[in-house]
Amino acid sequence: MEISTLRWRRSSACENGADCVEVALSDKVWVRNSSCPEHAVVALSRGSWRSFVHFVKESADGTA
Repeated sequence: MEISTLRWRRSSACENGADCVEVALSDKVWVRNSSCPEHAVVALSRGSWRSFVHFVKESADGTA
């Protein structure tokens, strides 16, 4: 997978110009820091991504 061809997206909650996490979808979920897009990129399976998002949501709710 050529990372430069991915369509990167960030949360609508991210303010303009703020450092945010960006994600791109293909057969995997790709994650990078918007302020340093040329640096490290992490690739997760879709199942791992769902588990991560579930954990973050539960942590925000105080149930984790």
